[in-house]
Amino acid sequence: MINKVTKYLWIAFLTLASLCALCLLVLMIRIAFPKVSVTDWDLLAFIGSMIAALVTYMGIRTPILSQRKDQLMTRYSSIIKELTLYSKRTRKVIFMTDFYNSLKEHEVTKEKLQEQAKLIKEYIENVSDLFAEIVNEVDLLTFEDIELRLRALDGFKNHYEAIDMYIQNYDPDSVFALDIKDYLKKAKELELYLDDYRQRLLVKYNEVKNKSVFRLTDPFKNNI
Repeated sequence: MINKVTKYLWIAFLTLASLCALCLLVLMIRIAFPKVSVTDWDLLAFIGSMIAALVTYMGIRTPILSQRKDQLMTRYSSIIKELTLYSKRTRKVIFMTDFYNSLKEHEVTKEKLQEQAKLIKEYIENVSDLFAEIVNEVDLLTFEDIELRLRALDGFKNHYEAIDMYIQNYDPDSVFALDIKDYLKKAKELELYLDDYRQRLLVKYNEVKNKSVFRLTDPFKNNI
């Protein structure tokens, strides 16, 4: 129902715009060429063909831009929803990383180290699932950024497979303990990147939503 009303409003608008354009063109001709009769059939035919061409152009272009607008809004909203839902499981890596980094050396027990390792493992699994959901929706540059950051976390799998051995021979200054800290930092950076990406998409969504499709230029040429 809303689409039909919108369509009729566009038709009415185009009709009024055409009449206004005709009046303006006639006025300009009268001012520029006072000796030319506005009732001349050749002149009227020329004016009519110009207006018809403009109306036809806008009549074809408007639905195309409207469809493109809907596609962009659908894509943006789909990614935003996925990022928002997954953030409920992944966002804790931010404040947990800050918490673990605030611990004093004597407070970093092997139990705490094991908790950190488990947190990183769960985070990688959740973000990998998220990436699989949005991989066909994100632009190429974003895909490369996320892929590169996930690849930087990929080496953690080898550490986790041997975690029992590391825990049994626990040493707060060991390479394993330092690596855990580094992987936590990378996980936090990835989560902050995803949150920033979600915010940027939300801005783009609102920009596209508020753009008019009744334009001679392409209003969505900078949207990817």
